[in-house]
Amino acid sequence: METSTKKILQDFNNILNDLNLKELEDLQDLVTVKIFRLTDTGERISLDKVKKDLNIRRSSTEI
Repeated sequence: METSTKKILQDFNNILNDLNLKELEDLQDLVTVKIFRLTDTGERISLDKVKKDLNIRRSSTEI
């Protein structure tokens, strides 16, 4: 299994070497979306909470 994985990674690296900048950026976008989908917990932070946290931090630094 490890040998086949190594071969796949080597082949993938060879493909990357053949891509131009635009193609690499497109691939990066696809990978970023995939990583987000795999790691997304569904938790969302409201804008009001962010504003409140920023105001608290700003108040504590204005001494």
